[in-house]
Amino acid sequence: MTSEDLFPTRHEQHHDRFPRLDPVIHARNQARWDGPLDEVALSHYERDGFLWFEGFFSQERMRPFFDELKEMAKDSELMKSDQSITDPDSGDLRSVFQMHELSRRFDELTRDPRILGMVRQLLGSDVYIHQSRINDKFGFQGSGFNWHSDFETWHSEDGMPRMRAVSASIMLTDN
Repeated sequence: MTSEDLFPTRHEQHHDRFPRLDPVIHARNQARWDGPLDEVALSHYERDGFLWFEGFFSQERMRPFFDELKEMAKDSELMKSDQSITDPDSGDLRSVFQMHELSRRFDELTRDPRILGMVRQLLGSDVYIHQSRINDKFGFQGSGFNWHSDFETWHSEDGMPRMRAVSASIMLTDN
């Protein structure tokens, strides 16, 4: 038995916009408030689709990631692997995928109780990491990342069935 694809992506024919099928916040009723986010934050997330926290982690906590990236850039096997992307202009390390599997430090960061509490509250369930990466790119240098939908890629390439996911970005520098 095959099921209808509710999210037509990457097809040759054009599809008109269609209404969102899934809620923005999956926790319902009393579970909506079971976490660190208050109603103001939850309402902002429903309206805007994102939350922004200035200074969420201290600079001291983030500083070791820069050293770790420099070491990764020296790893010739990693640089040649599918886990890394280099800048086409400079050859510098640009992205490393599966960071939660490559880096103990990064893995610990993904398990910060403040992050997990918010994500569990938004999704209304326990959570897992679908993908992780670190992007090392200064603004206005090298080639850019085009605006895109992560869900479309995850749905099309990884088979993620529904929009029940949260993307979390941690900016290590001003961007």
